[in-house]
Amino acid sequence: MDLSRQAIQNLIIEAEKNVIDVDKLFLIARQLLKEKTDRKTIHTFLNLGHLPNVNSIIFKNNLVDDWLELLIKLIVKSKYSFGHLFYNRSNRYKHKVLFHEIQSGEVVIHTYEEIWEELTKTAGALIQFEKPHQENMRIGILTPNCLRGAIIDLTCLSFHFPIIPIPANANKKDIDYIIKHSGITHLFIDEELHAELKDVLIYNHNKITIVNLNEKDWHSFIENGKKSNPLDVLKRIGRA
Repeated sequence: MDLSRQAIQNLIIEAEKNVIDVDKLFLIARQLLKEKTDRKTIHTFLNLGHLPNVNSIIFKNNLVDDWLELLIKLIVKSKYSFGHLFYNRSNRYKHKVLFHEIQSGEVVIHTYEEIWEELTKTAGALIQFEKPHQENMRIGILTPNCLRGAIIDLTCLSFHFPIIPIPANANKKDIDYIIKHSGITHLFIDEELHAELKDVLIYNHNKITIVNLNEKDWHSFIENGKKSNPLDVLKRIGRA
């Protein structure tokens, strides 16, 4: 059985054309579990797990539980993280729209490829924040639904930065409590909320670094990330 990455990529191409051998899929999955296989090859195979044609035939053959069990084991064996998933999707769906954003009354689209680029830039900037804190940095997010809030969230999930979301509708007392007891070292906050919570944030100012999500502060934050080595940024995806 050919377990090379190219052979598995050919299997994906066939599956996209609805040429699927279920027995072969299961055989390959079991072989990947048994043999010493590099993680990228397993990651390539895992791309089969979201193809509609594959899922449809697995369902028709009443093999959903068996298939899911194998995929979970492969995920664990290859340490397949959210970062690997997002990176693979950004390659596969480069120009497909991921987010819509309203800017000055106009709808602006953001593609998978574009957002992945933003995540890597943001990860580089977070690495600069992390240096003086070693492994003790914790990121807080306090913002209504917005693109930059989503980028911070996805970056932390993809590149293994601990993250603590704070509900934007929480009262001052609860927000103050969360900041004090969660170990947050850096707080990303919406500009309006920043103004509303000035007294709470001033009280905690000596304990945390505050990054306003306005244009000026965000740009300065991202620019600082250019000091990070791109290879060091990407290596974080594979952290256990």
